[in-house]
Amino acid sequence: MVWGVDDKTHELTDTLVRLREQRKGNEELESWLRHQLSGNADFEMCSVDIGGKRKTSPDLPEKSSE
Repeated sequence: MVWGVDDKTHELTDTLVRLREQRKGNEELESWLRHQLSGNADFEMCSVDIGGKRKTSPDLPEKSSE
């Protein structure tokens, strides 16, 4: 999931979505998602400004091979 990128052309657009500010009921969205996903998934909500256009997405770290 990425906000701030056009679905068809993949060009950078801009988004007003602020994932860190979103809530599901009384709980922060990030915390709510962690509880809904199996294994308490490891991710972080991430926003970056590229050329004055904001892109927002969950950042999933690379899984280490053990």
